[in-house]
Amino acid sequence: MADTAAVPFSDAGLAELNARLETATPEQILAWAVETFPTDIIMTSSFQHEGVVLAHMLRSIRPDIPVVFINTRFHFKETLDYRDAVVKLLGLNLRVIESAISFEDFKARYTDHLYDRDPDLCCRINKVEPLRLALKGVKAWINARRRDQTADRSTMGITSRSPTARRTSSSPGVRTCRPSRWRTRSSSTRRWPRSR
Repeated sequence: MADTAAVPFSDAGLAELNARLETATPEQILAWAVETFPTDIIMTSSFQHEGVVLAHMLRSIRPDIPVVFINTRFHFKETLDYRDAVVKLLGLNLRVIESAISFEDFKARYTDHLYDRDPDLCCRINKVEPLRLALKGVKAWINARRRDQTADRSTMGITSRSPTARRTSSSPGVRTCRPSRWRTRSSSTRRWPRSR
């Protein structure tokens, strides 16, 4: 197992690592992350297609790594049913997190439809803060971010570091553009439960 002290947190080292990983498959990137960070590593997933495929790949490499789902309490029942079916099918080590404020208190304080009035505040309460707490003490975070999702992400590396350099983020599928391309990455992803 690699020593986490050897992880290149300098700008030059990170650039060199990203150049090396740019041609690696998602499975190779996951294997690198697991070998480099044998403990204190998690994956987050909203159970969109990309995250499900990465969770499946990760399961074949190291099935005990927690897969963290942020329950915003705004998900459709079908989303939660799909999540549960995938967790059961793959035997994932699921950890569900949510805001520290109860949904009843949230609604009483902010009334309905905060996401319409102030989406940034709504996301901060229901996504950003729970994720921040889930990442506390974690050395590596695997996620399904892609370059084609936003302008800010268009130039991101496969691996990045947090501003404090205490955590490494790995985005094995950063180069993919559409969920359908994932099917070509792994032959074992052909029979996923479909979402609507």
